[in-house]
Amino acid sequence: MNTSIALLNMVSILYVLVMIAGCFQGPDEAKTITGHFRYCLWITLIGLILETGAVLFDGEAGKAGIVLFCNLVSILILDFLTFFYSIYIRDLIGDKKEKHKKFISFLMGLSIFDFFLVIAVYISGNLFTVENGSFVAGSLMQYRGLVPGIILMSLFVFFLFNYKLIGIKSFWLTILFMMVPTCMTLVNDIYAKSRFMYTGTAASMFVVYVVLQSRVMIEADVKSQILNRKSISDSLTGLKNRRGYQHIIDSLKGDERVGVVFCDANGLKSVNDNAGHQAGDELIKKIAGILNDNFSDGEICRISGDEFVVILAGPDEEQFSVRMNDFGELLLREGRIASYGYEIGNGNDFLKLVGAAEKKMYADKEKYYKETGKDRRK
Repeated sequence: MNTSIALLNMVSILYVLVMIAGCFQGPDEAKTITGHFRYCLWITLIGLILETGAVLFDGEAGKAGIVLFCNLVSILILDFLTFFYSIYIRDLIGDKKEKHKKFISFLMGLSIFDFFLVIAVYISGNLFTVENGSFVAGSLMQYRGLVPGIILMSLFVFFLFNYKLIGIKSFWLTILFMMVPTCMTLVNDIYAKSRFMYTGTAASMFVVYVVLQSRVMIEADVKSQILNRKSISDSLTGLKNRRGYQHIIDSLKGDERVGVVFCDANGLKSVNDNAGHQAGDELIKKIAGILNDNFSDGEICRISGDEFVVILAGPDEEQFSVRMNDFGELLLREGRIASYGYEIGNGNDFLKLVGAAEKKMYADKEKYYKETGKDRRK
């Protein structure tokens, strides 16, 4: 029997290790919110190891010290588990309901009280003893799970009335969420010599991981992606901003073939001065739309007020030249809304390519001002 329990615990250890690894895969925000759940998993892992040691060495007279240590520590850390699990629930509630947070804080205090109570009961000799290397339950051992059970049932009732507060969307899912830990607690309360305490806890943690933790990690990941997109996106055009442009530069490979297009709005100052900044914004958005329509296969960045850079990966030189001529004709049909320049080369010369494309753009702009007779300072 002890060997079977040890094997079951070892399987549970693998599941807990997988959950711990999974908790470290999410974004930093998820790691912060659910940090106390990781503590619960680590405590469960330690409990499983101690519980396995207790059943493997149980009955061996020469291992009495190990049996005593494994049983005592595994019993004591149960209160640490309920303590950190309560904090985890409080973290999920956040600032939504202050009175609920106070209730959870009360349960945390109850866990601390029970920890010292268990020590007192053990010292009195009524918790358990080890005789000839075998675990012998004391007269009060059957009450060991009483306070943790009260905490668990209190959370059960709390979840039933406030399941939406912590992110569970269904009443019946809440029942399933609490069924495993409740059943495992009852088994341990009814049978004082049960060795399934942390196997049951591992099963409970798995339910929490599936129902709550995975949702928290997904939501945090989505939020992180949204914030990241916002941080590298230009609010006016939706193109990548200067920061996004720098990210692209940093990710370029040295031997990667790239094409660069440098584009600059014509007459933006005049539009702003004569028609207002809203008209200037419309001009910028129109240029952004043209770039989007013509370079959807590349990265388009607004690197300053009226300057845009397009980065194309792996272009064919001949096709790229034809494409640029077509783009120039398009800008001409659009009333020379912008000037442009382009260059092609390797990623390790990217900044030189941008400089060369910018130089060609200024040459195109000089041509525009000469042909139109407009003053570029106005």
